[in-house]
Amino acid sequence: MPDHPIDRWLHRVCAHIRSPRRREAVRQELLDHLNDRIRLLEAQGMTPEQAARQAVASMGDPDAVGRALAAADRPWRRFWSWLVTLFFWAAALFLLLFCVLCLLHVI
Repeated sequence: MPDHPIDRWLHRVCAHIRSPRRREAVRQELLDHLNDRIRLLEAQGMTPEQAARQAVASMGDPDAVGRALAAADRPWRRFWSWLVTLFFWAAALFLLLFCVLCLLHVI
């Protein structure tokens, strides 16, 4: 387990991302944001340690961030969910129509 607060935070966020390639890209992007924030805080007079702790705290809960990033990485699930729902309602409509036609002795 990483010792530095930044490494711990990044490790917890990235633990939610399955793809190793995507995990590394997300890690690098978040690290860039953290480094920018640290530089800004150091310019305001904080020590490097204080700036790192404050930057990590400002990024939010690592598990919530990780879950949100992982969910954003799966748009195909929304598509399949939509497709299954569409199929279900089409089948239900077909069955209803078939029952009505049978009752009217059309079929």
